[in-house]
Amino acid sequence: MLKILIFISLYLCFYSTGFAVDLEFWLEMSKTHQEQKEYDLELASLKKVKAMDPNHPYATKRMLELEKKMKSGKIKRSKRDTALSALLDEENDIKTVEKKQSKIFKDPHQEARFLIKMFREDKLSNQQKKEIQKKLGQYFFHQGIEATKSEKVKVAIEMLEKSIFYNNEFQLAYYELGYLYFKIRELQAGIQNLENFVRLQPYGILTKTVKGTLLDKYMSIARKKYYKKDFKGCLPYLEKIIRLNKRSPDSKQALFYLMNLYYYRGMDFLKVDDYKGASNNFYQTLLTVREKPNLDPSLFKKLAKNAVDPFIKLAQNLFIKERNYGESFKYFEAVTWLVPGSAHSFLAKEYLKEIRRLNGTAENPIVYFSNFIEEENQRFLTEEKRFTQKD
Repeated sequence: MLKILIFISLYLCFYSTGFAVDLEFWLEMSKTHQEQKEYDLELASLKKVKAMDPNHPYATKRMLELEKKMKSGKIKRSKRDTALSALLDEENDIKTVEKKQSKIFKDPHQEARFLIKMFREDKLSNQQKKEIQKKLGQYFFHQGIEATKSEKVKVAIEMLEKSIFYNNEFQLAYYELGYLYFKIRELQAGIQNLENFVRLQPYGILTKTVKGTLLDKYMSIARKKYYKKDFKGCLPYLEKIIRLNKRSPDSKQALFYLMNLYYYRGMDFLKVDDYKGASNNFYQTLLTVREKPNLDPSLFKKLAKNAVDPFIKLAQNLFIKERNYGESFKYFEAVTWLVPGSAHSFLAKEYLKEIRRLNGTAENPIVYFSNFIEEENQRFLTEEKRFTQKD
């Protein structure tokens, strides 16, 4: 066992840079990208080869060919491989890399099997395990790319999942895996992987594209759930859209859905005389309407018609029975926004005066309310008692 551990230590020290700078790995990757006509990616891979072997004949010749064709405009560059090649350069900014070729394993599959076996050893240090994980993450990523090339999508997914299992911060694996899951209509799995990519690369070169994809997926799901009146399922996706990009057209659409979602949920609570549930949802609607009044001008009128009574009843309950003056304040204030100049607004303003006076007293001693508020409090309690007796 000791000999094996010494062997691993020497092996990991010798190959501390892992598959990411392995000449054969990047050379093979460059040829894969050439066949798929992903020329920016091919060029990025060839740069890795040149970093390890500046005089490599194939890499030198092929890079000159590519650069000449790119300058002449004979090669069309896609947004995807341009962005992805930039990410490769960003993740692996290697100025000088020693030329290192395996003297222990010539077959990468044999090497991977050995590393998997050794990874299970309890006596490895944390650093040794991290190095093994990094190498296996690269190995399975490479296998996933190869399977993608052969259009073996399920095999590619399996390999990329293994890549992430060993290295859960492998950004490119999440990126590739997300789009592969979309190919087999596994929408949630695709979204989750792209979300992980954005989490790891919040401001990277590919993030803008990935965020655009996520916005499309979120909106598609939210729209279906909204029209099916699955408000509980719809809400998280609307919030994600707004959080992802507040200035996008999708965000405006999400806000429109969101304010209507809260309003109709409030109406559902109102039908069963749940004033607390109705008020909570109507208040969320009002906040959105006040922030973006032009999204649905008719909604303010609907709130003025249906939200005022629930607001007054909940606010009085909070003020009189629970003595939660801060929470009652916002509902009384909302009434003054919705129906200024009305009797309800006058009542709400009187309560607001009392709340301000209470908040201005030192250590909140016992105070007496105005006669008007005392009468309203008694009326509220009498009506509530009568309503309870009927039930």
